Amino acid sequence: MRELLKYINDNSIDFYVVFNDKFEVMRSSNNIDSKKIRNIKSLIWLEEIGRFEQFIKNIKRERWSVGQFEVSLNEKTYQSIQIIGTTFEGNFLIFWGNPNKIIEETEIKKSILDEALYQSKPILEFLLDENYTIIEIIKNSFHREHYKNSSMANKNYSELVDGQDLDEMKIFHQKIVENKIIQKLEYRLKGFEDEIFWVEEYAKKIEKNDKTYYHCLVLDIDKEKQQILSLINEKDQALHLANHLERTREQERKDMAREIHDEIGHALTSLKLDMNLLIKKRFMREEMLISRLNDMMKHIEQTIKTVQQISAQLRPSILDHFGLIAALEWQAKEFQRQTTIRCKYSLPDEDVEIPENKTIAIFRIFQEVLTNIARHSQATRVDINMTIENNILELQVSDNGIGIKKEYINSPTSLGLIGMQERAKLIGGRLNLSSVINVGTTISLNVAI
Repeated sequence: MRELLKYINDNSIDFYVVFNDKFEVMRSSNNIDSKKIRNIKSLIWLEEIGRFEQFIKNIKRERWSVGQFEVSLNEKTYQSIQIIGTTFEGNFLIFWGNPNKIIEETEIKKSILDEALYQSKPILEFLLDENYTIIEIIKNSFHREHYKNSSMANKNYSELVDGQDLDEMKIFHQKIVENKIIQKLEYRLKGFEDEIFWVEEYAKKIEKNDKTYYHCLVLDIDKEKQQILSLINEKDQALHLANHLERTREQERKDMAREIHDEIGHALTSLKLDMNLLIKKRFMREEMLISRLNDMMKHIEQTIKTVQQISAQLRPSILDHFGLIAALEWQAKEFQRQTTIRCKYSLPDEDVEIPENKTIAIFRIFQEVLTNIARHSQATRVDINMTIENNILELQVSDNGIGIKKEYINSPTSLGLIGMQERAKLIGGRLNLSSVINVGTTISLNVAI
């Protein structure tokens, strides 16, 4: 920013104003009374306020902008002035020179583009001819192989552009930059050993020695772009997960309704018929009455068991009454009984006090792990190990199945894995998965308790 302030001092910048998102003036040049002018909008002609707000939005998006506005330099008159705007120390900075002087973009290019726009980011500034040959490298702070000055001199720039973006880059130069203002485009360049990285190019068509050239500034934005793509990917995963959970809930409701209708409904209907029979045959022999009552008792006991099973599927009572460790042991035994996959488990002897939200999340993750093993692993053995040390709970589940391919682990459609990871994040935990094809898979959950 020192270069930017130096530019202001060296280039007859008569006025500048620093203000925040609410357009409140933070500081200004000495010839503007910031005590009286508390809001930057008070300098702008009323009918141009909307356009000025859009101008500020452009600064937010592009980090700098140039605009022409009717500005009040005193209480009585307005003058049309070209204003340069950029970001400055987390706020906005606008400045202008002599109102009668038209500020050329070439005058502000070095200070604005190099310092305000690119703030510590690697840039490559060069001139291209109409065939995309690099004829001059003005500045190069790229720290990448194949992008040293010696290897780029007289090179055709289009050869460095990733094939998927080449046509768009050429259209950008041939058509868009015909405008008199600087334009930008994001695309990918080829790096070292098939590496691809994202850049942002600002370009302008210029005339020099009766020839046409492209003056280009290329910014390495790969780190920021990867963060954005990661956020987009996480958003897509969250959307897929939400849809998956909704479908799962609907299926669970459907299964539960069917089970209640078929099992409990049938049992209650049978009991009702038996009761009607007893009412009609009130003078039934004692031995027959006792036999009927015993049958009804069996039906009642079976119905109670069915209700308990449905309740356990929704939330095992053992989790509330005896704690997490007992619930994990019960679930492991149920899993072994239902799947015939042998389970070996090592759990702490005594339960520990864990917040309810963490207890439920750990148990649900454990259930999901076992469900995935039963559906996909083709395993014959599962080893379960849980330790608590230094207030850190670690739950590790390993199987000897067919393993999980790497692309499936990282796939946005692996909703079971994504769901477990999201549950772990919600309780401040970390879920790690390692897998070897045809050897097995291990899932580890670490949670501070």
